[in-house]
Amino acid sequence: MIISNNGRTVKGMKCHYHSDNALILPKGIEVIGEKAFKDSFFINVCIPEGVKEIQNDAFDHCSYLESVILPSTLEKIGASAFAFCRCLTNIIIPDKVKSIGDGAFFGCDNLQSIDIPDGVDYIGRGAFVGTQWEHKGGIIYAGKALYKYNEIETVNDYLPKNTFPDKHIIIKEGITHICCGAFKSTKIESVCLPKTIMYIEEEAFSFCEALEKIELPSNFIHIGKKAFEGCKSLRSVSLPSITQEIGDSAFRLCSALQKINIPDDVHKINSHTFEYCVSLKEVIIHCRVKEIGERAFANCGLQSIDIPKSVESIGKMAFYQCKELKSVDIPNSIEIIRKSTFQGCTCLECIDIPNSVANIEEKAFEDCSALQDIDIPDSVETIGEYCFYGCSSLNKVFLPNSLSVIPNCTFYGCESLQELRLPTDLEVIGCLSFYGCCSLRNIDIPNNVTKIEDGAFEDCSSLETVTIPNGVEKLGGNTFAGCKSINKIDLPNSIVDMGYSTFNKCVSLQEIRLPSDIQSLDYTFENCIALKHIVIPSKVYRLSGTFDGCESLETVDLPNSLESIGERSFARCSSLTSVRVPDGVKEILDGAFCGCALLDSIILPESVCTIGKQAFSCCSSLKRIAIPYGVKSIEEKAFYWCESLTSLVIPKSVEKIGWIAFGECKSLSTIHMHIDRLDTREIDGNIWGRDDSYDYMLDYKYEADDYYEDYEEEKKNMCQNVDYENCILYIPSGTRWEYKHHPSFKNFKKIEIER
Repeated sequence: MIISNNGRTVKGMKCHYHSDNALILPKGIEVIGEKAFKDSFFINVCIPEGVKEIQNDAFDHCSYLESVILPSTLEKIGASAFAFCRCLTNIIIPDKVKSIGDGAFFGCDNLQSIDIPDGVDYIGRGAFVGTQWEHKGGIIYAGKALYKYNEIETVNDYLPKNTFPDKHIIIKEGITHICCGAFKSTKIESVCLPKTIMYIEEEAFSFCEALEKIELPSNFIHIGKKAFEGCKSLRSVSLPSITQEIGDSAFRLCSALQKINIPDDVHKINSHTFEYCVSLKEVIIHCRVKEIGERAFANCGLQSIDIPKSVESIGKMAFYQCKELKSVDIPNSIEIIRKSTFQGCTCLECIDIPNSVANIEEKAFEDCSALQDIDIPDSVETIGEYCFYGCSSLNKVFLPNSLSVIPNCTFYGCESLQELRLPTDLEVIGCLSFYGCCSLRNIDIPNNVTKIEDGAFEDCSSLETVTIPNGVEKLGGNTFAGCKSINKIDLPNSIVDMGYSTFNKCVSLQEIRLPSDIQSLDYTFENCIALKHIVIPSKVYRLSGTFDGCESLETVDLPNSLESIGERSFARCSSLTSVRVPDGVKEILDGAFCGCALLDSIILPESVCTIGKQAFSCCSSLKRIAIPYGVKSIEEKAFYWCESLTSLVIPKSVEKIGWIAFGECKSLSTIHMHIDRLDTREIDGNIWGRDDSYDYMLDYKYEADDYYEDYEEEKKNMCQNVDYENCILYIPSGTRWEYKHHPSFKNFKKIEIER
């Protein structure tokens, strides 16, 4: 026997102790500890007088135990204390026992007789599940508790034939408790409670979908968690004035409940208490309530609510998706409006935020689509992300000077916002914070702002003027993308970082001054179709997609600092006629000048090493090109469809020419090849041909409406490739045999030695 140091608690045994298959415990023991005899093989147990508590799992899975004598001194039986004692047939609970824990006799299949005294005031969840005693039909009482109601509607080993459930229940006088899950999921329609009822425990009436009404007696105190959850026919509940506790989710999913009066002695409306009570129109909250829990009224049918001054805390999502809520008074006692408190309240038109509020958390008013104006007091120090996201009727916002950050997506989609005052102490405007505010016409950025993050004013399609102060260091990607009405903007020299596509689709932009310290421009002016001229600052070393789709761009001044003309830098600049590529540029990457239909001349410096895929494809006005010495790679389709190109010079330095690099150059009359060892070069077998697949290059020639017809017409008129009969190929001395046997040159009829 293992006994604790105080000599009063049995902890267990070193081995299974047998004396005629009985367990005999010494006197003086007061507690039988947790799992003390779990999985033992005793048949009989006699617990001596003096023992007051049998703790959790003490005799769990004693599968051979047939009889237990409990002492008169016993006061508490713990959770699963005798669970799965499958041979136990009867038990007498002593008069002093007050509590029987969860699953205390769970799985005792043969337990038929249980004598429970009136003194028991708590019977835990599933205390007798699986016993024959619990399977009896009708109401099962246990002392002063109603333990369970079994509907009589099917024939089984325990119920008489031809019996039917009783839908109108009368509970006998003297009962103080209705136990956990007592009527759960039954078909009862009404319950008559005795005056003695004080407690309705967890899930007692949950999902009694036919229950329409319940009257609680005047001395009623406690409603447990989920007690009436899912009672979708329950229309009214009158809570007595002395009720102290309404548990979590107590009336959740009571979709017919129309009115509730919270008693004076309730200090907290717990989480989910009235969630999804879609017919609940009226709630009276008395002045002793201090807290409204998380999702307490979420998805309710409330139209208005008065929150008393006693309330100090409102939980997350407390009024989430209350789509009929039009007005709410927030008391001065509230310091935090928590996450999603009023999210989805689509009828909420106005709300007064008291001076006590210091923080408004994320999504607090998200999708309040009827909210027209809001006054945020100076006491507010922080606003969370998505706070006013989707407030499509909001037309005026004055932000307090105490704010230093406007977080991500704060006013995203506020399409009616016309008047905006930003805080004087503002430092950061977060990502997408004013995205889609399509009614906003003017914006004045305060002097303390240093960062404007990605997409901050993206798709503000009516925005005409923006004042950006000297001090702003960063413009994020897509900051002003889609601002279709901006025609002029002056960027301060303090800006050193500009993200991708900063002014993408600013279709009215004609004039812009760039900051002097910018070093790279990535898709910055993509699809700015009105931009005609621009000066690139002297420190820029890389362009990438910078002017893609600037179809009105005629001239551009490139700085001597430039090292890379990246992919699609001038793609689809269909008005660009000439470009001076400065010395120092090392690479012209994929699609850099693709689709520049009016580009008729370009001089490449000797610093260029790489000409990327489709770099000059569809430059249909380009007449001659001299590839500078130093170029090592001409990638596939680099000059594809340069149909006006007449003269071509390829230097000895070239090590690679990709597939159809000069395909569809149908006007070529002279080609000067300075490569003297073809076998040491990577030259594709087809550099002059065409792409026989559906040729996407025609996208640059035809609009969608006439695309198919014109494409088919041009396809008929296209030559196969280079005019091999008349084009003169100039080659180095001593290489004739090599060129005549190379698949890309063998078809030329006129081959001459370069002089």
